[in-house]
Amino acid sequence: MTGDAKVNRPGHAVLVTPFSVSSQWVSAEIGAFLSHGKRVTPILNHVERQAILPLLGVKAIDLNDLQRFLMELKDRLGRARAGEE
Repeated sequence: MTGDAKVNRPGHAVLVTPFSVSSQWVSAEIGAFLSHGKRVTPILNHVERQAILPLLGVKAIDLNDLQRFLMELKDRLGRARAGEE
């Protein structure tokens, strides 16, 4: 798979909150997505990126920027459906 193909896949979104940040399962799920080459976008709600170790080097979105994320996701889905994947 080329890097371009990976960019065009829609991927997964994970909501990270002050409550979920202390959960070992949230970190494990993010790590599992990344280790399998899956695209993951953490959506941060009152949490700093440094609070979850697997987020280092991953583009996260602040909950206040959710509209921008949804627009980017719509574009990626459109490219994937058009066969640009």
